[in-house]
Amino acid sequence: MDLISNGLATSGWMRTLLDDFAIVQYMPLLFAVIFGIELLRRSKINEVARQGILLAVCAALIAWLDWRSALLMFVLTSAVYAFSGYRDRLDISKQVLLFTAASVVTLIAAKTVFANWSPQPIVIVGLSYYVLRLISVVIEIGRKNPDYADIRILPFFTYIYFVPIFFAGPVQKYADFRSVQVEPQSVPQLYAKLALIVLAKMALVDYVLLQGIIMPIRTDLVPAVASFSVGPRLGLFAGHGFISIVYHYLDFVVYTEIAKGLGRLLGYHVIDNFNYPLLATNIADFWRRWHMSLSNWSRDYVFTPIMIRSRRVWLGSVATMLMIGLWHAVNINWLLWALAHGGALVFYDSLRRSALFKKLKSAPKSSKALGIAGWASVLLFIGTVNNLVAFPHNYPLAWTFTKQALLGVP
Repeated sequence: MDLISNGLATSGWMRTLLDDFAIVQYMPLLFAVIFGIELLRRSKINEVARQGILLAVCAALIAWLDWRSALLMFVLTSAVYAFSGYRDRLDISKQVLLFTAASVVTLIAAKTVFANWSPQPIVIVGLSYYVLRLISVVIEIGRKNPDYADIRILPFFTYIYFVPIFFAGPVQKYADFRSVQVEPQSVPQLYAKLALIVLAKMALVDYVLLQGIIMPIRTDLVPAVASFSVGPRLGLFAGHGFISIVYHYLDFVVYTEIAKGLGRLLGYHVIDNFNYPLLATNIADFWRRWHMSLSNWSRDYVFTPIMIRSRRVWLGSVATMLMIGLWHAVNINWLLWALAHGGALVFYDSLRRSALFKKLKSAPKSSKALGIAGWASVLLFIGTVNNLVAFPHNYPLAWTFTKQALLGVP
């Protein structure tokens, strides 16, 4: 691959292209993947052989990226599959909450340990997603869910190893991982859609939004924010957080659409992960729309069990957001981000129960105004709080920026 990039980068414009669009040098690999998908899709072999080939390729790719993570993945997946064979002899339904909490804590601890390994495992993000999928399988088995009554080894391992959803989700449940048939006439449109999505990400998301807007803000304005007057300081703080979350949203949506397209070409259904979250009119609505697979996982395995046992909405909301925050990274930034979102959910739950809110909601004119105010409040809130985690490779910078923007001190 280095030979390819070095050979192409003989002219200034090609060197700039490779610098700005690093994905260009991987185009030969992309074409090879597409060719392989087409060979597999057009082959006349039976479904078992097709699944076996797909599983072998996915496993080989993951092992090539990082054998340590692949080894841990194999051990965990094998353990859960072995556990599924004892479905009728075990009853952990009353211990779902305890098991979920222990599993999430184990996941967070594993991510922390992996983060200190050298060299850093490439598929550390994949660990988060496949462990959550494994946890969901164990819990559904304990709940005697009939959809998990007959877990077969080949479909199960394919579900865990499926590369399109391996690195960044969605956190799809085993029961939702079903086969789909793509009509032959739809295949060209699928490839065309994937190509347009990749080009849009390269040109609009990465080049215009990230390189053309966000990075200049961080390079030119963020370091000098302490010298601004109060209004510009606060405006830059909120604006930077919001535009950063827009970037992550578009980046994530593009990845999800690619995963859905590749999933269909490989014969599997990949679920949606976003439902226009930036149109949400309250914070609860935002979390029903943003990263829906993770939100639904957290609702099913953290919030609902806590609610059943404690009957305390605030406890379930805060615990859920703590799980989501620390699942991303174990540090003070994500902890405060989680507490802020948990607090916002608790505040909104209290607000919507108030007599004044119900009265405003029942009147058409005030209901519309309430919706607009709620939408603006959500955007302001998520943008402002996002500054805590907007610098993923330099979390201390977030504290410096926050201090300078809010207090005007260097």
